Amino acid sequence: MARRVGSKAMNKRIKSLISICMITLLAACGDSGNQVKSAERGQAPQENTAPKSSVAEIIAEAEKVYAAAKEREHAWTITRKHIKKAREALSAGHTEAALESAERALSTAQASLIQAKRESVAWKERVLKTSS
Repeated sequence: MARRVGSKAMNKRIKSLISICMITLLAACGDSGNQVKSAERGQAPQENTAPKSSVAEIIAEAEKVYAAAKEREHAWTITRKHIKKAREALSAGHTEAALESAERALSTAQASLIQAKRESVAWKERVLKTSS
């Protein structure tokens, strides 16, 4: 008979971490299927025609969420890089690239904030408990 390794709490934490990683990965990958399908039919890929103001709004939202995660000391450095890349692309007139970077910045900022919220509770489970 095989013995199970780890506690239920540890398994739960591992599942939570895997979930966060999967959400971040899926958000970062985006949907390029539309462009592939268009190319297969001999059509030009559809360009996102998001106005600059909406891209700027996404960047602003990403910065807001990033700041909240930073206050909790859980900000991810990759988020800052995506925000910078989005601002540079937007100012250069590359709206599509700016939108992609802004969306990545927002998704990583949200994931870091989720991590901060979970860690604010999870650390208590990792602290040794003394018997009374």
